Formats: sequence, structure tokens, C-alpha cells
Amino acid sequence: MNILIVDDKEDNRNLLEVLLKGNGYDVEAAANGAKALEKLKAGGIELIISDVLMPIMDGFQLCRKVKTDEALRHIPFIIYTATYTGPQDEAFAIKIGADQFIQKPCEPDVFMEAVRDVMAAAKGRDIASTPVPVPMHEEEMLKLYSERLVRKLEQKMLELEASERKYRMLAENTLDIIWAMDLDLTFTYVNPAVGRLMGYSPEEWIGSRLPKHCDEENFVKMAQIISDEVAKGSDGGGVILEVVLLNKNREPVPVEIHGRVMLDENGAPIFLQGVTRDISERKRAEKMRKDLVKQILIFARQANEEIKPVQVDNILKEALKFLRSSVPTSIEIRQNIESDSLIMADPTQVHQIVMNLCTNAAQAMDEKGGVLSVGLTDVQLDAGFTKTYEDLKPGDYLKLSVSDTGSGMPPDVMKAIFEPYFTTKMPGEGTGMGLATVYGIVKNFGGKIMVESEVEKGSTFTVYLPITKKRTGAAPYQEKALPSGTERILFIDDEASIAKIGSQILERLGYSVTTRTSSVEALELFRSKPKDFDLVITDMTMPNMTGDKLAIELMKIRTDIPIIICTGYSKKISDETAKDIGIKAVAYKPIVKADLAKTVRKVFDAGGSKV
Repeated sequence: MNILIVDDKEDNRNLLEVLLKGNGYDVEAAANGAKALEKLKAGGIELIISDVLMPIMDGFQLCRKVKTDEALRHIPFIIYTATYTGPQDEAFAIKIGADQFIQKPCEPDVFMEAVRDVMAAAKGRDIASTPVPVPMHEEEMLKLYSERLVRKLEQKMLELEASERKYRMLAENTLDIIWAMDLDLTFTYVNPAVGRLMGYSPEEWIGSRLPKHCDEENFVKMAQIISDEVAKGSDGGGVILEVVLLNKNREPVPVEIHGRVMLDENGAPIFLQGVTRDISERKRAEKMRKDLVKQILIFARQANEEIKPVQVDNILKEALKFLRSSVPTSIEIRQNIESDSLIMADPTQVHQIVMNLCTNAAQAMDEKGGVLSVGLTDVQLDAGFTKTYEDLKPGDYLKLSVSDTGSGMPPDVMKAIFEPYFTTKMPGEGTGMGLATVYGIVKNFGGKIMVESEVEKGSTFTVYLPITKKRTGAAPYQEKALPSGTERILFIDDEASIAKIGSQILERLGYSVTTRTSSVEALELFRSKPKDFDLVITDMTMPNMTGDKLAIELMKIRTDIPIIICTGYSKKISDETAKDIGIKAVAYKPIVKADLAKTVRKVFDAGGSKV
């Protein structure tokens, strides 16, 4: 027995074919009513199983044509549908001549039972007894058919409206920017998240073009990727890229963009759509990880330093002199230095202890100001005191105390401050390694660091370091005469504190210094005034544009401008790669005055240009 399956979906035809052939039937297939009629006219078909929704000619139309054709009306006809499933649909199908009406999906056993019933009924009647469908006027047929179609369209519209409301709600409340733009890169849609992230209202954003919202480097990057995607002629899987946009205040915002090209029915690109996500927090975390690596490298470099007798008072006085010029005037610095004793240590690490403790104390008073007190005295610790602290032994110690009148700390914070990664600062403002570094250095010197604090009354850090009687190799700490100059220097670092310190060091050496904390702003300044600088010193790891890329752009403007790269740790730059680019020197962080002074003078004396 030969059965004709009519369905526009190949998967549906294949499933029915497997089922029917498995039950001993021969099967033919057609993708719509028109093709089905061609097969029916060729003869040999004994049962028709048809879907309703199909292009060119649907199942209802096919059924009506079959049942009004004298040569075909004897063939039993089953309507098998997942769309027209209501009782009115079934009544309509029966009225136009269908022998059976089955809803998708249907269990195979139930479906085959229905097929066998229809076939058995057809065998029990001859052609003359085959029922003729109730005659209907064309207008009545169209009316009934239209009613069914309108009802289905209304139902579909309600479903679409509900779906649209759902996705509109999601789009309007998501934290990510959802956008669409024409192929000329003009935005045609954006959700309200653009206000939170970029400072624009959707009305301000729509109609603007992509170049308005980024610098030249990031626009070129995005434009090239978009061009490549459009050229493919296929939407593929879309692209993911990290770039930096500029918000309404022209401040950089690092984002991750998921975008794709949308195609028309012929496969031609028609517009672009995607999602833009703020990755500022992720970038801050990455920067903190780079800072941690720097701290580790500091330990590695210092581990090779020679431990020798060190006179702390001169180091302390020099550090406080430097600190005075870098903290707000609302903070008063008081010092009580009564000891000239020596300890076994490394001078650089002693300086690091003092600067960490004093900088933290100053930051605790940033908002309201206050008093920073620093003391250095000799003390003798007896067994009654040292037995409480297993790290200490009875003897003569140098006592360094650093106090502030700042906000103080609660007990839970006080217990954790020496732990690595612990910080009370905002994300991106500190790594939590400063006090952990101090703790490690003090312990390595055989000393002890302690803290006392009370909320709203301030904190006091006390460091005990064992005094040595050795004087071999010891010399009073004094700053050596360093090479200086009067040239003009552009100093760039995205950390304001480092930019400030670098500027102060160079200005004390006689140089005229201009600072910038943005590589993009620095490039704009240099482009507008290329002859105003004799040297550029730039950090390597910065958002928007790294130091090596900035150097390349600067040298495009002035080929003779000497450039020094500062880096704490970067696999992207080395003395060799810097030389290949045209960079004159690489300076390593943390910034040491003597090293920086020598490096700058060396670059100038080797032929650095002075305009």
C-alpha cells in the first residue's frame, strides 16, 4: 500500500517515513500541496497524510482539491497538524472532506491505529459510496478558511506580544548594553544600560556613529573586525573583542563586545547587533595581579642585596623630607629622632619600611587631615617583655614608631592587616601587599612589628629591630651627588602617586617635568606640542595604550624623541625588544632616585635630542 506524506519540513517527513515503512507501507513524499497534486495525478497513491501549514498550497487547500476531484476523492485523507489543533479546526477539516484529524505530536501506536482505521474504512466502501464533502460556496469556504487563519494569527500575535514584553523587560533592566547599528556604523537601537555605563541617554546615543565613542586606535581595531565580518557574507558565530570606549565625560571605559552581522534572506549583510559589557572590575583585578608580581620581583631582587650595618636615622630623615612634599598640607608631620644606632639590614629595605608605614598613616588622614608622628629611639627589652613574643630575644633594640590621628581600625581589621592580599582600600587602589611586605622584611631582620588602634582615634605601628655593635662596612647614610639637568621631560604613568613621585624626583634634579596619567592624553598633548619636550618617560602597562605602542606613536610624530620605558614586570618588553622599537632605555620599578637620575642623564648624554 502506497502512502503520500505531505509536509514542508524534511525532519517530519523522515520520521513518518520511518514509522510507516516499519509497519510495512510504501511511502512517497511531497514538500507542499502543489507537489502532492503532481504525484497524485501520476496515480498509485492510496492514502494521503498532510500537514496544514505549508508554502504554495497548504493542507486545507490540498484536502479540498482532492475531495472535489472526481478522480481523487476516493483517496482517504488524514490531516496531521501541530498548529490547527482546536475543535473548530477539526470540524473545518472534516467539513472539507478529511477522513481523520490527528494532532501532533502523537504516540506511534495511536498514530498507526488511526492510519489502519482509515485504511480499513476505505477498503469497506467502493468508489460510488465514497462520501462527497458537503458542497460549499466559494464565499463560504473563504470565510471559514479566513476565520481559522485569523484566529491563528491573533493567537500568534498574542504570543509574540508576550514574548516582546518579556524581552523588552530583560533588555531594559540588564546591566549590559544591548545595541544595533547600520552598516555605516550608526546606532539604531540601544537599551537604557547605556546611561549607567556611558552617561548617555538612549535618545542621545541612537543616531550617533561609532567613531564618536572611542579613540582612533580602538575605532581602527573595531572597524577592521567589522569589515572582515561583513566581507564574509555569513554571520558565523559572531566575534568577541576587548576595546576601550569613551563615556560622555571622555573618560576611558574598558568593555567586552559580543557582536555579529545580521543577514537578509539572501545572505546579504543588513545590520549589526550585539552586547557590550563593562569589564572595569576585571581589569582592576588584572592590574592588581600585575602589582603582586612586582612585589614578588622586589623580594627577588632584594634577596641578593648585601646585609650590612645600617644607620637608620639618616634614612628616616631623608624619607620624611620626601614625604613632606607628597602629602597634603592638612597633615602635620612631627618627628622625634633620638637614636643613631645601627642595625644589620639593607638600606633599600629600611627605606621601604619607613615609606610604607608613613604612606599608610597619611592615607588614613586624607579626608580630614591630622598629625603624623614618627619616633626613633633606643630601648632595652627584658625577658619579661620578650617572652610574650617568640620572635624577640632580650637585648638592645631600635624602636621605630609611626602614629596617625586618622580613622583607626576595628579589632577584626587589625588582626588581618599583615596578611597578604588584605586591604581596606577600594578595588584598584591597593594590592594588600604593603604591610605584608613590611612584616616580611622586619621578620627577616630579626625584629617585630606591632599595631595598636582605636576607631576614630588613630593607629600606631611599632617596629623593634635588634641593634648591632658592628661598624665594619658601615657609613653614615647620605645622599650622593646625582647627575642632573635642565631639560624638559614628559612623565606618564596611569598611577597618579607614581606620576607624582617621578615628577618630584626629576624636578629636584633640575628638570622641567609635565605629567600625564593617561597614555591617550599624553599622545594628544605631544601631538599638539611636539617640540615642547626633550624626553618622554612612560610606564609600560597602562589601559587604552601600552607604553611600547605609545612610544611608536610618539616617534611617528618626532623620530628623534628619546623615550625611556618604566616597568615593574612585563613579558612584552625587554632591553632587546625596546631597542628594536627605538626606545633608548628600560627603567625598572620601584622607582629609585639614583637609578632614574643616572638613566635619564645617560640617555641625554648619549645623544638625546634637545629642541
